[in-house]
Amino acid sequence: MKNKYIIIEFIAILVFLIIPPLLVNPGTAATIANNGKISPFLFLRLIIAIFLYYQQIYIIKKAQKQQNGPKESFRKLILFLSWSALCFGILMIIQAGMQALSMVLPVEYKENALNLNLDGIDWMIMLFNLLAGAFYEEVIYREFLPETLLSFSKDRKAAIIMIECACVLVFALSHRYLGILAVINALLGGIILRVCRRKSHDIWAGTLAHFLYNAILLIFTLLQKNA
Repeated sequence: MKNKYIIIEFIAILVFLIIPPLLVNPGTAATIANNGKISPFLFLRLIIAIFLYYQQIYIIKKAQKQQNGPKESFRKLILFLSWSALCFGILMIIQAGMQALSMVLPVEYKENALNLNLDGIDWMIMLFNLLAGAFYEEVIYREFLPETLLSFSKDRKAAIIMIECACVLVFALSHRYLGILAVINALLGGIILRVCRRKSHDIWAGTLAHFLYNAILLIFTLLQKNA
């Protein structure tokens, strides 16, 4: 994979996918999973995420030899299960902390708008949207963005720290439209998900934790609305 191609691709992803969420005005309602429909934009993002994910796999396989024996497969399974469970638990703790802060501070903790007048098929599509959204964010913010920048860092410690911090901050600020507590929540969650990516050596543990986190919040919102 030539550096020239990677740079052009990185700039395109930055301009069309990473910068736009940073410019969304505060107070704008999120629509990723609240209408029970698959939007063309979400579907396009999913296709891009799948392409980038397999591109990263190709780069990794070229850079190092992969071991595929039974012991290695079992080790990967344990890593996946342990880190997905740990990551999900910490995300829920962070969420609970943000909810507690919203009760004692004069700051509203906004969440995605949710349309409850949906049938069974719409709810299945909504869950698919949540899964697609989680996969997309893990590929972009935990895989493509940091790993691409790190490939140009030449293993310099200061550059690595700056890149990791910048990527987490960009993810956090992409939630600016939901308010300051949502930004803090995304900042802390982004750190945990990035650690999960580095320790599990893949995005799937983080994707599962991210999806379960979003799905549980959706269920809690439903129960609260019906209470």
